[in-house]
Amino acid sequence: MNLIGKCAYIGNRVIDIIVILMAVIMLLFGAYSLYDIFHVYKGASLSSEILKSAPGTAGNADDTVNVEALFNKYPDMRAWLNIFDTNINYPIVQGIDDAEYLNKNIDGDFSLAGSIFLSSLCNGDLNEHYSLVYGHHMDNGAMFGDVEKFLDKSFFDSHVDGILYTKTEIYDVKVFAVLETDAYNEKIYFPYFANENKDDFYNYLQKNAVHIRDVNRNNKVITMSTCTESYTNGRIVLFGELIRR
Repeated sequence: MNLIGKCAYIGNRVIDIIVILMAVIMLLFGAYSLYDIFHVYKGASLSSEILKSAPGTAGNADDTVNVEALFNKYPDMRAWLNIFDTNINYPIVQGIDDAEYLNKNIDGDFSLAGSIFLSSLCNGDLNEHYSLVYGHHMDNGAMFGDVEKFLDKSFFDSHVDGILYTKTEIYDVKVFAVLETDAYNEKIYFPYFANENKDDFYNYLQKNAVHIRDVNRNNKVITMSTCTESYTNGRIVLFGELIRR
């Protein structure tokens, strides 16, 4: 074999090795991606132990006992929120700041899905007029992934009811508005605005909400915020009226 032939042979072998290495790398990357997605979605699911104590939708004595057991076990838990016929059925926790539970589950373990958490700017007893709650947008509908569905008018009209348990009260939740905005909206993300300027808050919603229906302005409000992929720093916000039982 002449020199040119040897060089060509070696070159072909090198190319074959590179192709094989690239194929292996792509295979490993694909496997890791599937593994990562699985654990992200798994992290968005509540453990069976928590689900055993999850309160029901009726607000009866058994439900109250169950939620009290969760409050006793998890000192950072502030409420349990369930919007009926959606995946929004989670405990609400509160950290020392709004970063604590961004990537941590209720048990304190790392989780990319994080937790549903009450803004650190809000009273932990949820006894103010306006309480702001955050949750990640998960593509499988977990956490606050279903908030985006309320932008559809038919979904908004057919999914109105829910229930909220706090340490001392049970509230019926009536979804009354959904809004598209950005992360810098002070009227939404600084609770003092709605708490100190109630009429201005409702007038703002009336003008800017994607969908809205009448609400008793004397009742408290729970606000559910999640991100959207529509644009950078975009947010979708769902509003529920709290009617004490």
